[in-house]
Amino acid sequence: MKRVLLGALLLVHALVGACAPADEVATTTPSATSAAINGGLPPGMPSFLSLVPEAHMNTPLMGIRRAEFHWQTETGEQTLIQLERVAADGRGRFLVDPLSVQEPALTTEQADLHALLQKNREGFLYRWRDFRIRNLGLFVQNWQLAVVGEQQVAGRTGVVVEVRRQGVAQLLRYRAVIDPPTGLVLRHDEYDADGKRITSVSFEELAVNPVLPELAWHAARFEGDELQAGAAGATQLGVQPSAPQVVPEGYQLDTSEVFEAGGMRWLRRVYGDGIDVLFFLQAVRPPAEREQLSVHGAPAHRALMYRAGPWVACDFGRQHDKVMVIGRLDDAGLLHLLRSIR
Repeated sequence: MKRVLLGALLLVHALVGACAPADEVATTTPSATSAAINGGLPPGMPSFLSLVPEAHMNTPLMGIRRAEFHWQTETGEQTLIQLERVAADGRGRFLVDPLSVQEPALTTEQADLHALLQKNREGFLYRWRDFRIRNLGLFVQNWQLAVVGEQQVAGRTGVVVEVRRQGVAQLLRYRAVIDPPTGLVLRHDEYDADGKRITSVSFEELAVNPVLPELAWHAARFEGDELQAGAAGATQLGVQPSAPQVVPEGYQLDTSEVFEAGGMRWLRRVYGDGIDVLFFLQAVRPPAEREQLSVHGAPAHRALMYRAGPWVACDFGRQHDKVMVIGRLDDAGLLHLLRSIR
């Protein structure tokens, strides 16, 4: 595998800025048996958590966020600090506009390219990049949460929570400030296994339920159709659908969709553990390319890996198709998953 850091791979990574430690107020360690059915919460867990999964979509808002990323690479630490404007209309429409890069220093051309890349990844940035409880039931099964105080963020008083993956021996994974009336994540930080803050995203300005001006909302480019079962799915995709047989503990399949992009047909599977997500994509090679490979013999399987902080994107070429994996995996976990693809 070739290891390359892509500063442009900002599709992968950003979570929130540092908070001063607070005295612990309450600790909850949820279990699957104590959680209520239909996405309920076990006793003692703050009720506003049930708002978090959809808050970013059903709450009208406009604000400016500061996003910080610190990636350790083979050549040293890379840092990105930027400002972005976000807005949502409360009915599912949203936008993320890049405003400026504070670090590193960029030329005008570099800043323009960075802004273009960010805007092209707008859907990923708003839906997937940042900390959020995405599936309440899986969150209850896989994560433990401690309420540790309150903090003012962008003029709103939020509840500070620390969230750790159950069964994972590390000091701290996420620290977030959540707005109880709305469930919005006002600020969040991510820490590595050594307790070092590696990402931070925080609202510097935020208006909830504002009168919104005319805005250019995000337009989804790759809407897909649900993958059909059995032979119908192979016909729909154009090749036998693949899937990893081994995914990280606690992850479950959320969606499987087929869509068109770049003149190719793709299968997109999304897995989650309640907070973190893992993407598996399979692209069918065009018939002419498959015929050429058949004539000249199958190429050796090649994997190109791009890493940014805890995120990895791996592109794995095969004779009739290629697959991609994007998620939070170490090298051993990625290799294990790639070997399980069938």
